[in-house]
Amino acid sequence: MTGNVFASNVLVFDGDSASAYRCTKWLDNALAITSNLVWPGEAPAHVDTGYGGQLFEDWESWLAFGVDDGSLVRDPILIDPQNGNWLPAPESSAWELGFERIPVDYIGCYAAPERASWPVDMDAGMVREQPVLYTQPVRPLREDFEIDAAGRAPRHGDAMADGQAKIIVTDEQASSGDHSLKLLDAPDLRAAWLPRIFYPLDHPEGRVRLSFDLFLDGQHPPRLYVDPRQYSDAGDAEYLSGPMLTVTETGELRAREAKLADLPFDTWITLELTMALGDGAPAETPLILTMRGGDPVTLAVPHVSPGFRHLERIVFASLSDEESVFYLDNIIIEPLAE
Repeated sequence: MTGNVFASNVLVFDGDSASAYRCTKWLDNALAITSNLVWPGEAPAHVDTGYGGQLFEDWESWLAFGVDDGSLVRDPILIDPQNGNWLPAPESSAWELGFERIPVDYIGCYAAPERASWPVDMDAGMVREQPVLYTQPVRPLREDFEIDAAGRAPRHGDAMADGQAKIIVTDEQASSGDHSLKLLDAPDLRAAWLPRIFYPLDHPEGRVRLSFDLFLDGQHPPRLYVDPRQYSDAGDAEYLSGPMLTVTETGELRAREAKLADLPFDTWITLELTMALGDGAPAETPLILTMRGGDPVTLAVPHVSPGFRHLERIVFASLSDEESVFYLDNIIIEPLAE
């Protein structure tokens, strides 16, 4: 993801907890920042580049990072903010930095013969026509991490780690190509389920295939789970779990309390779940388990929650309380034709 530009803006804020810029996840060379006018009032101008980046406590250290070109911390001299006029005054430095005049007189509602009321009646409680809502088509998710930079956070997925734990793209192992995703657990983390990464989804019906390659490190045996979840219509629960899989430190693959198989260490394994979703869907999912160089084995995985019908998230998480490692590669989540 490249070519994004954030330039010639006026940013006014106050309070020690506010940041001039804040990213949820930092990607090198994804964003060009230039010629912004920043005013934190009496507070320092923090910059938080999020997961994969760092926190800059002052403006000088942020500029030394070398990403922001020409932005200034300076009073923007707004015309009359107390009465809603937030435009920079003629003497403001914003104009020198390329800020363009906003045609506020031409923005918003205006009198016209077609309008139902004027001034606009905010309490009318009606719409004149049914709004047309766009539904984004569900696209397959395919992650082989080949275009991600080794040593950095993955470009996709919601990744969270803590302390010495990490979720990074690596060239240490790969099921195919050169890269995979490494989940490194560590002791004394603030939550037992860290590190974790999830992929948000929306599959309310039909059949969906989840396939991924898994590598268990023999020197640092992991304990982990893979959890397909439903968050809507979950009743009093936060979510409903479908065909959840867990792997113990001894390599046991389990579904709920039942042992399914013994997984080998230090080799790649392919797991494939084909979930049936929607009303009337069964309460178990077939799993095809393939060891590297071996024949596929089909197993049945019962759902943790019998009411699981709607796939809205896939979670991969480590559960170890000490240093442990596992790798993921070739993650595929795709709807299947009926």
